[in-house]
Amino acid sequence: MKALLAGISQGRLLGGVCKRCGHHVFPPREMCPKCFGEVELVEVPKVGEVITYSEVHVSTGRFPTPYFVAIAKFGRFQIPGYVVEPVEIGDKVEWFITNVGGRTWYAFRKARP
Repeated sequence: MKALLAGISQGRLLGGVCKRCGHHVFPPREMCPKCFGEVELVEVPKVGEVITYSEVHVSTGRFPTPYFVAIAKFGRFQIPGYVVEPVEIGDKVEWFITNVGGRTWYAFRKARP
């Protein structure tokens, strides 16, 4: 989690790639969960594609409802995130660093042409 937070503080979204088996890990970890090999930090591609999403109507109060969350595929990384606008499966999205629920974090928005 340290690497993810450090990257976000620098405006970067980091994942990990296992040096032994090539497995992609998000959030990045020191050790591969598949083969226990060493993981190298890499930047997540900026643009991805929504593979599933949900429109949330009941909230803990952190976000006004309704709001959207999605899992998007960025290269070989599948990343969950808060989405700032409605999306559909197959939409191109980009990650960006912003204030989410009162803290600096990443979120998704539709990719700009």
